[in-house]
Amino acid sequence: MRTAVVVVTHGRDDHLHRQRAGLALGPSDEHVVVGMGEEPRLAEIPGAPPVTRVHVPVPATGLPLATARNAGAATAIAAGAELLVLLDVDCIPGPNLVRRYAAAAGDELALLCGPVAYLPPPPPGGYPATGLGALADPHPARPAPPDGQLERTGDFTLFWSLSFAVTAATWTRLGGFCEDYTGYGGEDTDFAVAAEAAGAQLVWVGGAEAHHQHHPPARTDPRRVGEIVRNATLFHRRHGWWPMGGWLTELAAAGAVEFDPSRDVLRMVGEAGTTRPCGVSYLRRAGGDVRVAAGGERTGFRSTAELPTRRPAERRYGEAVGPHVPGYPHPVNHSEWTTAVALELGLETAAEDDSSATTISELTSRVTDGVDAGAAPMTAFLIGVAAGRADDPAVAARDYTEKIAHLADGWGADEERGVPANDQSARA
Repeated sequence: MRTAVVVVTHGRDDHLHRQRAGLALGPSDEHVVVGMGEEPRLAEIPGAPPVTRVHVPVPATGLPLATARNAGAATAIAAGAELLVLLDVDCIPGPNLVRRYAAAAGDELALLCGPVAYLPPPPPGGYPATGLGALADPHPARPAPPDGQLERTGDFTLFWSLSFAVTAATWTRLGGFCEDYTGYGGEDTDFAVAAEAAGAQLVWVGGAEAHHQHHPPARTDPRRVGEIVRNATLFHRRHGWWPMGGWLTELAAAGAVEFDPSRDVLRMVGEAGTTRPCGVSYLRRAGGDVRVAAGGERTGFRSTAELPTRRPAERRYGEAVGPHVPGYPHPVNHSEWTTAVALELGLETAAEDDSSATTISELTSRVTDGVDAGAAPMTAFLIGVAAGRADDPAVAARDYTEKIAHLADGWGADEERGVPANDQSARA
């Protein structure tokens, strides 16, 4: 089975070098290295697998971990890989990791996860080339079956992207990571939830060990807090519950965020101790559009129609992201905002209709070009009022939008229209 190890990296050349040294002891057929906003430095290591380089740009909102993993996986599959092993750049593979993953892979839809041990700080001269297993035990919060054995579990919240493997067929079936996530946290749990919904199995593979190189936790970096909050809010919108509960609780205890899952509240704490709303969490207040059970567990939306869950390929990052708004920790996502407004107004169907957003965006552009930017909001409002009087408001809105867009195109063009631009007797 042709196997490719896929890693995404930014500013971790030393970690990457040690990972490649580990692969030299138990190599794969290919090592796909995805540089996020950079070209990693790679030294020659005897026995290490050949490298295929991929580059992805970094948006202002943070490292595109989901996009980078998807790009690496696509490259590996295009080159003929049948098994993808995805490792974080700070993970050194054990000598049997690739072989154990390959032995466990089959025809079933499954996420294969190996035990990961968190190493202590390296001794002078760095970690030894062999014997890392003696320095730390596998993480106690995850299954670690004996070498050669498999353990199945239904708890997909235990999945992590530090070390896992999927067949190319499984990856293609699941569609990869949701690229709406940028920055730190949440995208791996989202991937696992989507896999569970698709009927996948979660299988822990004994002997597929990886060793996590010591470094300060990213979640303690003040620059990561806004990313964690933003991604947790996005996950909450997509799935209806809060991921990273332990991290959010830690951040709340440290005074960085306000987090109250019983009221579905997650907010950034401002510099003066005030709170700032993040994303669409205000829609989740207790007594509003969610039902909250004892202990704060979410039991469902007010409507049987869940919030729309986009598959990764349906929208790439950046298509609906506007400029930064002062006072908020991240750029405003227009798609999230309009979805929130639609749900607040009881228009669940409209929230799921991407064509409406496209139509209004085109109308706004044509009114801005043909008339004036200031006229666009009132134009949209008037179309909405008129459409609301029709038997089928959605159809009427599209018809009115097309008609008014044509009017805007010819506004002021007397010669083309043959009548004064404001002569309403010429309306179709």
